[in-house]
Amino acid sequence: FQVTDQQLGLFALQHDHFLGGHLFTEGVEFQSEYIETDRLKDGDATRQRMAFFLQDQADDIGGSSLQILSGIRFDFDSWFGFYPTPKLAIRYDPVDAFRLRFVYGAGYRAPDFKELFLYFENPSVGYVVEGNPDLAPETSHSLQFEGELYLDSLNLIVNVFRNNIQGLIT
Repeated sequence: FQVTDQQLGLFALQHDHFLGGHLFTEGVEFQSEYIETDRLKDGDATRQRMAFFLQDQADDIGGSSLQILSGIRFDFDSWFGFYPTPKLAIRYDPVDAFRLRFVYGAGYRAPDFKELFLYFENPSVGYVVEGNPDLAPETSHSLQFEGELYLDSLNLIVNVFRNNIQGLIT
């Protein structure tokens, strides 16, 4: 028998509005975590995270078939600091049957309480689960190019991408 006291607070607010052919999205998130249990190495842990994000989606720019989506998210973590993650996506339809896309995005994921601190012994089966307090957040950068061709009964899609992940948490 083990007692675990876990508290999680989450607040999120997002606002979307149209202005001159653009869809703007702004938002904020706040999360607070606390856990106290014998299953954590130090017995308890507290963490706060905050994020702000902005995005602009522009369709049919200048009357053309060009769409641009750009955005950025700023994460602030009481354990891991500040991480900006931008995104840019461009789509161009030169004719109805052909589309081109380009996407760039950055990513960030911080380890959670279990991955950092969990300590659990199961002697009857003979294993131990032990978190790693030295884990750092994983970060990533992604590039994607795509072309689509649609003809009567033929759909041809070519997609080339590259994902670079640093510090993958598994």
